Amino acid sequence: MKEKLDNTLETTEIKQTRNKRETIPFRDSAISKLNRGNTEFYSKRFKEYKFDVPKGSSLKGLMLRFSFNTQTKSFVLGYWYNKRNQYYTVGTYPNINCKDVERICLELAETHQDERGIWIKNPNKT
Repeated sequence: MKEKLDNTLETTEIKQTRNKRETIPFRDSAISKLNRGNTEFYSKRFKEYKFDVPKGSSLKGLMLRFSFNTQTKSFVLGYWYNKRNQYYTVGTYPNINCKDVERICLELAETHQDERGIWIKNPNKT
């Protein structure tokens, strides 16, 4: 029988309610290996992959969005602006490669963020 004021810790596993995005390395070779045959979309139109990048870099928030119907791979930058989560499409692979994406994200960070890394301008508007 359990007491009402039991002070022992629970040992059961906490069930995660959200599926976390898979992480892939930020390399052209890792992106080119993704295809419809080795990707589980379940019932979604696209699948998003996070990149394995350091937290303090200008690539923070960058992800790859792989579409089921068109099979396009788009680089999407997720950012927080005006109390809302927003997305900026940098370009599509293979038209733009990882080096170009890194350069574009660095320019965006310099022109649209303050020294603390907070977005002060909306990249979708400028």
